[in-house]
Amino acid sequence: MYPRPGFSLLPSSLAPIFGGIPVTPRLASRLGLPSGATLDALGAHIWDELAPEDIRAAAGDVISKVTAASYELSAARLPLTPHDVSIDALDAVSIESRPRNALMRVGYRDGIPAGMTVGRLAGIPHFGAQSLLDVATAIDAVISVYPRPALRRSPSKPSTLEAKPSPTVARLARAIARHRWASAIDRDDPRFGIHLRAIHPSAPTAKGLPGVLVEMPLTPGEAKGVARRLREFEAAVAEAKTLPLDVELDQILAAASTSDRDAAILDARLGLHSGVEMTLQQVGDAADITKERVRQIEKAFRGAIGRRPRAWMPALDRASGSFRDALPGTPEEVASRLAAAGSTPEGFPALAVLRAAETFGEPIAARLDDVTGLLIAESDLSLVSAAVSEARRLVGHWGTSTIDELSAQLNNAGAGPGSPGTLRTVIAHLQDFQWLDDETQWFWLRDTGRNRLLNQVAKIMSVAGRIEIGELREGVGRHHRMCGFRPPREILAELCIQSGLYSRRGDEIIGSPESLPDWRELLGDNERTIAEVLFEHGPVMRRDELEHLAVDIRGMNRRSFYVYLTYSPILARYAPGVYGLRGAPVSAAAVQALIPKQARTHVLQDHGWTPDGHVWIAYKTSAATVASGVVGAPGALKDVLSGSYELYSDDGDPVGTLAIGGNSIWGMSPFFRRRGVEAGDYIVLDIDLTGGRATIKSGTEEIVLIYQDAE
Repeated sequence: MYPRPGFSLLPSSLAPIFGGIPVTPRLASRLGLPSGATLDALGAHIWDELAPEDIRAAAGDVISKVTAASYELSAARLPLTPHDVSIDALDAVSIESRPRNALMRVGYRDGIPAGMTVGRLAGIPHFGAQSLLDVATAIDAVISVYPRPALRRSPSKPSTLEAKPSPTVARLARAIARHRWASAIDRDDPRFGIHLRAIHPSAPTAKGLPGVLVEMPLTPGEAKGVARRLREFEAAVAEAKTLPLDVELDQILAAASTSDRDAAILDARLGLHSGVEMTLQQVGDAADITKERVRQIEKAFRGAIGRRPRAWMPALDRASGSFRDALPGTPEEVASRLAAAGSTPEGFPALAVLRAAETFGEPIAARLDDVTGLLIAESDLSLVSAAVSEARRLVGHWGTSTIDELSAQLNNAGAGPGSPGTLRTVIAHLQDFQWLDDETQWFWLRDTGRNRLLNQVAKIMSVAGRIEIGELREGVGRHHRMCGFRPPREILAELCIQSGLYSRRGDEIIGSPESLPDWRELLGDNERTIAEVLFEHGPVMRRDELEHLAVDIRGMNRRSFYVYLTYSPILARYAPGVYGLRGAPVSAAAVQALIPKQARTHVLQDHGWTPDGHVWIAYKTSAATVASGVVGAPGALKDVLSGSYELYSDDGDPVGTLAIGGNSIWGMSPFFRRRGVEAGDYIVLDIDLTGGRATIKSGTEEIVLIYQDAE
């Protein structure tokens, strides 16, 4: 008769196995038990405190949990009674006829002998959970009534089999304990805890098996059974080590939930296979249950997997370990890299790995970035945000940039340089990104609001219509805000083509009538005045004549005239004292005829002192100079030039260290790479000998003239 009035719903012989299992949350609430209460709480006192219907409900909960543990029970060696219990004694406490008849059929006609184990009783054919509970609670009742042994009708035969420690069991237990996973699998593991408890209820982990089995007395039959269960346990774990992640998650869901339906609900709710977490309402609607029921199922699952630090999940560990190396990338790219590394099955979503790791208590430090759509390590999120902002600033200011320049600017700003691979991946996934040259990593962004480089190109093309690429390159760097910046020829040509405004034919950039703006509308007042003079009287003129017509006749400010003569992209210096519209069809003979006879000539390399006491040195770069970043030091300055100087660009950005020793000056390669300096460009070094600082400028011959004129 189960439940048995006056006694605990959980028999003393089963308490070591089931005592720590939580009462079903709904039942605990009904009985007024605290959250997390275990079956141990259903002691004899409930008969005085609970209504009969509540006691029956509690007994049903115990029956369901015992039923679910049939494998564990069949292996349990826990003793039922310390002495013999006769059939008469069991009848005296009203044992049910079903378990009584089952005992009689298998030979226990006189009752239950001392040393009878839970496993043997549970192994009787057709002896279900309720029969087991009926007999076990009846034994508790008999022992409480008859503290001395209850005699059987005939004395039991003494056992001829001696119980002693088994060498085979000890060897198998020690072999299991040596595995790396032995410490990770404990008695509460969703998949393997039942195996471990079936081997021995007191073993805390697989590593602890030798401590409870090596010296345990066992009969030959018992030793054989324990050895079998040890081998089965080791084989099951070995098989689990090779499972793919999706199968591992399926097994965990099945082990920690009460039905296939609940497992499917949990999978949808947590996104363990899809990577997409659904709301309680969405899952409830799909399963035709209330969202409150979904919440209860999820709570029970989290309670089942949360009674320990972490379930043993080798497939998830492999995926988590590989995840950081697969970053950054789109979810699809990361999933492909994980699959290629053998960490996940082909097609398994990367976001599902994140969801699984978070669910089982060891989150991966990575997030999906909304701007780039990339999975990024949390440690890189601030760098990525800074990189996106800086890339837009660089392209907006210069028109194009490189990964090297971006890395240097981030480092200067204190965000850290970031790895080139990370920066390349992040920037390349911006929606408006385009490579201008993948190999040298020049890029631009279409949607930056403005593009100063294309603005310079538009001015030049408005007056030229078509122009040689090298000449276009010289023009775009003339404006003072460009600080001499000119991307390499092929980069500039590709930018023009990708803008959709121009085409290329050989070494020329050509504008179509539809894409070319009217120079009268595009140019400002001063540039328009100079252009009008050159269109009417040029397209090339001597400087003094151009000055007379623009300043004296048309009223242009003289100072402004010289500023634009130096910086305007639409103008070109064809020879000393001769200027004209850039890209104009002019013959060499026509230019030669305009050169003033007394015009001062300038060497292509010079040096001197600035009014504030700095040394300046001008060079026209060669291919070797650009490749090496090394130039010769003027012999006349050998006694004053030596040591290292912090090197800055004309706009104040640090670009490395300038070193001077012997007859050489070096350290300019970073500047050449970042600013696209090519052979034939002019550079000027402005060196503050006392301040330990040098400035490097690049451009055309005019930057040399500025220093020469200043002297």
